[in-house]
Amino acid sequence: MNILFDLNILLDISSEERKSKFTSSWHVYNFCLSEPSITLYLSSSSLDNFEFILISQLKKVFPELSLMGCKKVARKQIGELLKHFMIAKTPSYLELGDDIEDSQIVASAKAINATIVTRDTEMLQKYPDIAVHPDMFFNYFKSIQHNRSISFLDLKYLNMQYHTQYEKAIDEVLNSGRYILGSQVESFEREFAEYCGAKYCIGVGNGLDALRLILMGYKELGYLKAKDEILVPANTYIATILAITYSDLKPVLVEPDIRTYLMDPTKIEVKVSERTKLIMVVHLYGQTCEMDKIKEIARKYNLLIVEDSAQSHGAYYKDKKSGNLGNASGFSFYPSKNLGALGDAGAITTNDEDLANVIRALRNYGSSKKYENPYKGLNSRLDELQAAILRVKLRYLDKEIENRRKIAELYLSNIKNKKITLPFLREPSNHVWHLFVVRAGERERLRKYLEDNGIETMIHYPIPPHKQLAYKEWNNERYPITEKIHKEVLSLPISGVQSFEDTNKVIDVINDFK
Repeated sequence: MNILFDLNILLDISSEERKSKFTSSWHVYNFCLSEPSITLYLSSSSLDNFEFILISQLKKVFPELSLMGCKKVARKQIGELLKHFMIAKTPSYLELGDDIEDSQIVASAKAINATIVTRDTEMLQKYPDIAVHPDMFFNYFKSIQHNRSISFLDLKYLNMQYHTQYEKAIDEVLNSGRYILGSQVESFEREFAEYCGAKYCIGVGNGLDALRLILMGYKELGYLKAKDEILVPANTYIATILAITYSDLKPVLVEPDIRTYLMDPTKIEVKVSERTKLIMVVHLYGQTCEMDKIKEIARKYNLLIVEDSAQSHGAYYKDKKSGNLGNASGFSFYPSKNLGALGDAGAITTNDEDLANVIRALRNYGSSKKYENPYKGLNSRLDELQAAILRVKLRYLDKEIENRRKIAELYLSNIKNKKITLPFLREPSNHVWHLFVVRAGERERLRKYLEDNGIETMIHYPIPPHKQLAYKEWNNERYPITEKIHKEVLSLPISGVQSFEDTNKVIDVINDFK
């Protein structure tokens, strides 16, 4: 929840005289500082007036102070205050009303979806939907909390914490004049490769294209040819398999381990044939596969390993991260991912220089040099704006993961309902909890029960790939473990900004499910 203080409230909390006169302003301020769900803002348009009034007040109280001395004290006061506030800039598209200052503050608030706390009677009357008097703030807050449901993933709130940094990043892109494969993409590729522990990163349009381009690259290098077989988990999102069939290769489905929902290493070898050339592992829900066992099979049969890391940014297997556990890895930065863009985006990591060079060309129409096309490529390039956003969020990815792990630990330790099967965790570092997926024999009744109690859930995924109409040739095949998982799984709310209060409510409601 974003709260923006009007200038009169800022002055109330900055003066001992006004604190005693306008006590409700001070109470609201202290409450906002202690409430984890609230982010405090002030409008950039208030700063100049704020400083001017503070200096004027200091001159009255301390007439012996010089103007420069008053400025120094005032700026120190503002600096201390800004430790608790973010600055909301005044957007250029504001509509000027009768009061220019009010128009600027309102525009700042609307741009960040904030509620204004003010004692300005005119503003309160003119903008009742977004302005609240400090005397009424606690009633307002209680009504919001009472009517609030727990969303599965609050993307708006998640991204608002980076609002100021996004503004700076977007301004840098606009001012650069270079919008395709510019410095932001180059920097992100370098930074993300370093984060994953890989030598190379190639930014692409989305996660599906990432996997598709890896397979196209291996075909160009002669490691794969049409109709070669790719071992892939039966329990995955359909994009993993689409990448294979798009590339004129044959998916061979492998059943998962019922505990982890990941490809079962004990079921891989029986699927290997003379046409098998590659194993595509999927670190589903954020947990890495058992790579030692899978690598042993790959070595035995001289198979490549490609990771679908769309849900596992930052997850470890032993001392290596997802993105550096096979020959190449495809990432998605879909907005809901732990590292999510503000639209579609993806990347490929690898330690293979030849593969990296081929993929760089393939993502750009098959061209490394303008108007020369040695390959039949795609147009799938990570754009500058998304790269700039991802660079901001990459700095906080480990914090995001740590927060998710705390939520997951609360769930794992406190959900005691015997009707619910909790996720299996090998090692804490193996899982980044992109999703917290439980199983229930009465999934639909549980889902409806949670919905009735104001808790949003999702199903990942309701229909397995082999039952999709897109792959009707598989519709009569049986993968009983995969089918059981798809009939029972339910994803509970989890995110880096989810409060412990909301998490405990989910736990209590689930434990009361009969």
